[in-house]
Amino acid sequence: ELALYVASSRHDGCDLLAASLVAQSFTRQIYQLYTAMQNSAFVESHEVIGSSILLVADAQQGSCRTAIGWIDFAKTLSMESGSQVHHNLPWTPGSHEDGILIGMEKLAMSMAEVAKSTHKEALMSMLPRATLRAGAENPAFLLGAISSQELDSLPRGAAAA
Repeated sequence: ELALYVASSRHDGCDLLAASLVAQSFTRQIYQLYTAMQNSAFVESHEVIGSSILLVADAQQGSCRTAIGWIDFAKTLSMESGSQVHHNLPWTPGSHEDGILIGMEKLAMSMAEVAKSTHKEALMSMLPRATLRAGAENPAFLLGAISSQELDSLPRGAAAA
């Protein structure tokens, strides 16, 4: 399970909204890296075992900067000429499939869910208590489902694309 924590002395909807913006920015960057991996001659010609995705965020009131990096290539092996690896198939004994594209897609989907859930939680925490009581039977009525288009239209401040 993926968790995103915001270190702050305040614990209110603003913190959750910042976490949502960070997760939204990470989601975009993970999908960009995923697309680059799909089109990479390096990825096409290597078996990648045990690499990592480094996520870095600097969120302050009113702005956030994020960056991701693909690191840890110690166990990466060049494929023999003529060998083929797709990276989107599960590993089986004797294969060189590493599933790196499967993992990237799952990471992006998990981060998108973090952005969505923290955004909803931020909205709930910012609503006046009387409104919360009035809509307690059906909070979905107050918030509705947040689509990916709505997620993309969230205010970004100085968030990195």
